[in-house]
Amino acid sequence: MNTPVNAIQPYESTALADFVFAHQTMSISMFSELPPLPRITKKDGHPVVSIAEDSNTLRLLLDSIYPTSEERCLNDMGLFWKAAKASQKYCMKIIEDKLRKRVLASDLMKCHSLGMYAVATDLGWDDVAIAAARQTL
Repeated sequence: MNTPVNAIQPYESTALADFVFAHQTMSISMFSELPPLPRITKKDGHPVVSIAEDSNTLRLLLDSIYPTSEERCLNDMGLFWKAAKASQKYCMKIIEDKLRKRVLASDLMKCHSLGMYAVATDLGWDDVAIAAARQTL
């Protein structure tokens, strides 16, 4: 399990409202495919949710939700893959689509096209896999 890390700007608790996770049993099929909710503990009176993703992965996901004046450069294929997998795991379709568009325009496609082909294939992103394959020619 990862060691808890305090959030940095703009994600620290003073900048965003506290998130409350509630779990209700629902009979909608979409919810049956979601991973189980993480265990919630408390630290300094605030809820702490333990999740498998590291802080860099979460930062890339959150940057897509809460954009800053400058987007972080996509130059780490492993980090990109982890963020895209997390967006699929947590059913964040809009974030997944944003990541897909960003990677198509990134240097990762030019400099690491073979690796990006493998990542895109793993993610089930046929359009990105085809674009990466074309970059290898």
